Amino acid sequence: MHGNGQQTYTQRNNRNINLGEQLFEQYCDRMGYTYNRLGFDEKHNPVPNFYLLNDTIRHLPDYVVQRPNAKRIGLAAVKGTRKIKKEEYDRIDWMEQTYSGTDSEFWFVFALSDGIHWRSPQQVKALWEQSTVTGVWPDGKQWRQLEL
Repeated sequence: MHGNGQQTYTQRNNRNINLGEQLFEQYCDRMGYTYNRLGFDEKHNPVPNFYLLNDTIRHLPDYVVQRPNAKRIGLAAVKGTRKIKKEEYDRIDWMEQTYSGTDSEFWFVFALSDGIHWRSPQQVKALWEQSTVTGVWPDGKQWRQLEL
């Protein structure tokens, strides 16, 4: 059993898989999308002292993805939960500016057991601002749950 996409922070982080990324890759395979891992894999290939890297490297999106016959290419930050940390929300504009280009787009992809939900950075910001479900992870980081 890989999980159900509705697990707690502790349950997700104690597993040896990243369910959201697994669901995303399965989705891309079904859709015929080309995808390549770009960011770091904290489950299978952790980088010692990762937190010491500069922000541009540390916050790399997870995947480069392209639809068949598409002229544009995209970067996807894959989320295995509807919950977004405040620190992620605070850097959405920076991520969009840093990782989008004339012929490329940056997306948040919520890969959950109920489906794959693509959202633009501005849509994620709006969903954050509308959210009323909040909490704090065990590591002290504040989050809001987005209504996708």
